[in-house]
Amino acid sequence: MLKIFRKSKESSNARGWSRRWSPAGIVLSRVEGQGGVRIESPLLNGFLSQLADDGLVLDTADGYLLGWDAFYMATSRLEYAALSELLLLPPRTAARQLLRSNQSLADRDFSVVVAGWQ
Repeated sequence: MLKIFRKSKESSNARGWSRRWSPAGIVLSRVEGQGGVRIESPLLNGFLSQLADDGLVLDTADGYLLGWDAFYMATSRLEYAALSELLLLPPRTAARQLLRSNQSLADRDFSVVVAGWQ
């Protein structure tokens, strides 16, 4: 069904959106009290409609799920350049993990740990 006919989610601007993390991606919902960060942007409804039209979000019972792959795909596109800021996400960084291994691969107590950031 087209999003423009679903008034229960998009037409109610009285309630804002909330954003929270999940292993599957970024959960955007209208339900309060789930530990999310409140987003009070009038642009979010338009972005969500466009993400839905592009097939990048999944409908949930109370909002949307923007999967991690879809999020990175969307933010690499020019039309979604403001999405990270709109969702109040932390800025990206060029930092990378430095890995350190203990023992050799054949040892029972072999391990790899994050030794720092570069």
